[in-house]
Amino acid sequence: MASLTSLYGKPTDQTMVYVQAHYNTASEFYYVQGKTGIAIAPNVFVGPEAAYSGSWTYNQVRLGGHITGFTILGMNTGVSLGFVRDSNYGKGVYGGLNFQVPF
Repeated sequence: MASLTSLYGKPTDQTMVYVQAHYNTASEFYYVQGKTGIAIAPNVFVGPEAAYSGSWTYNQVRLGGHITGFTILGMNTGVSLGFVRDSNYGKGVYGGLNFQVPF
């Protein structure tokens, strides 16, 4: 069984908060992520993000920044970039790109 919970909110027109948690009982894998942001344009936010994931034998920590909320081809888009520490691979950088389609 797996569970995924996420929450996105705009406490003010100029700020956003996003948190997500995922857990899979079959692999005992977990993932927790949080982002905050300040508006740089209407509904476009920039700010820090952090994530922690792992299982009983593995873990990873990510610390970086994001730009979230701009629109490409009708999809809400965000990009992330930062530093990662992985228990198997060591230290490095990560990048991410996400698309969300409203329906």
